[in-house]
Amino acid sequence: MMKYVSLFSGAGGMDLGADRAGWECVAQVEKDKNCQRVLAHHWPDVPKWGDIADVDGTELPPADAVIFGSPCQDLSVAGRRAGIHGEASSLFFQAIRVIREMQDAGNAPIWVVWENVAGALSSHQGQDFAIVLHEMADAGALVLEWAVLDARWFGVPQRRRRIFLIACFDPGAAERCPDPLLPVAESLPGHLGEGDAPGQVVAALTANGVGAGGGPDDNAGHLIPTLTTRCGNTQDDQQTAQLVPFVKAKRAQTDTDDETWAEAGPDRPAPTLNAMDNGSESRATVVSVHLTQDPITSTEALSTGSASGAAMVGVATEMAVRRLTPRECERLMGWPDDHTLVTNPRNKPMADGPRYRMCGNGVASPVMTWVAEQINNATATI
Repeated sequence: MMKYVSLFSGAGGMDLGADRAGWECVAQVEKDKNCQRVLAHHWPDVPKWGDIADVDGTELPPADAVIFGSPCQDLSVAGRRAGIHGEASSLFFQAIRVIREMQDAGNAPIWVVWENVAGALSSHQGQDFAIVLHEMADAGALVLEWAVLDARWFGVPQRRRRIFLIACFDPGAAERCPDPLLPVAESLPGHLGEGDAPGQVVAALTANGVGAGGGPDDNAGHLIPTLTTRCGNTQDDQQTAQLVPFVKAKRAQTDTDDETWAEAGPDRPAPTLNAMDNGSESRATVVSVHLTQDPITSTEALSTGSASGAAMVGVATEMAVRRLTPRECERLMGWPDDHTLVTNPRNKPMADGPRYRMCGNGVASPVMTWVAEQINNATATI
């Protein structure tokens, strides 16, 4: 059984995914008090640490893997783009420090999985992601592979594109692990087919030229720091999730920001949950519209499309716009119902605000399950 240490655990979305793949959590690091209560409720026997800056990696239990999604605020295209050295996102380097300390204690992990927003690839014209690759390679990673995975292809009706980077630190595993580690369909946009040439590569921006893979327009890449380079493709290889008739075309980023609506369809699922999906300022909403095949002329009617292409009509008499409930947000993340509904220090149920924030900042568990399963497959062949 793969044992793992979880850094920046949040409400445990990444941990849920790893557990479903048969992994066992041996340590969790999370400073947020509300998240700590959720973790204590669902993983009561797992040792806990608070602020990662106070964690001594030599004191962590032995583990085969380290998984973490370091803060994304400075890398997100919705943020100020301060980059990997920004106040929040620079905590990535604390994770690297912990990994190095584990190695110094003779407890070197074989695998590391890093999750973050897709904007990490373009931050500072790719230089920030090059730094991530450099740091992993300098810490001893022998193979690095990444892909931008969208949660909507893993059974949840939410467009949530996140980069997942896998690093392999064991020489034997690195020599025999499959290429690619993250298998994706070759017939989809972004795949480098015969006659195609890779674009300018992110890792080529690194000062020492550790390798190259995954250009600005690519969503996946494979890097062997001391050997060769292989580029990959996008991951869109599963069926479209079920959608509501109308969804937001643009999500609010502040409590005063506007939002727009558009017809739902295979190419327009519900937008990504974000940190604004909380409390009284929440802009997270769904629309319920009763559809009929009968033509009507009411000015209150809304037109939409059916799967067969026939015209459908939404009758506005039973139309309602409301905020998503915390339970619905948990379902959008692939978490169990009421995963974040634990008691606070006053023995009262967790308020909705923190629950919204935990979902908005979390990891969609089904994606992590798939990533962990690919590592399982690679380990089985070694």
